[in-house]
Amino acid sequence: MPQDLEAAVELGRREAETFRRIHRLYKHGFRPDWSVTDVEDAIWWKHPGGFPDLILYPDGMLVAVNGRATLSPGARHDKDRIYNEAATDGSKFDHWLSSAPRPTWWQAGRYGRERYIWMPIGIAFFYGLLWLFATGVETVGRAIWRGVMG
Repeated sequence: MPQDLEAAVELGRREAETFRRIHRLYKHGFRPDWSVTDVEDAIWWKHPGGFPDLILYPDGMLVAVNGRATLSPGARHDKDRIYNEAATDGSKFDHWLSSAPRPTWWQAGRYGRERYIWMPIGIAFFYGLLWLFATGVETVGRAIWRGVMG
């Protein structure tokens, strides 16, 4: 095969593996963290169960943030990352992902609880306090006015 064709085939394999990793991470409970805005060429992943954050680069390399997790225990160096340089790296990723903890139903539902339960309760409490404060100020102001003006 010509070198250009080999390079194109390898690039296609890497891209397909990168998208496969995105889908597998999401199905396993990891969620993309779009709040990280200083890095736009990678996807940061959070796990509701407290697993260390991960970064997935466009070439398919998966890295634990600050080296806080061991992704490749059998590697000689760089135990905090899984590369996407060879076809066998896909099986390394699958093996690691099967050992990563899945979030419990309670951990996975945290976002919904915060958004649909606690946020409305907090907003209602805030407006209730504003109403009480406004009502109290008006009552005190009327009492002072009556005391001064008779």
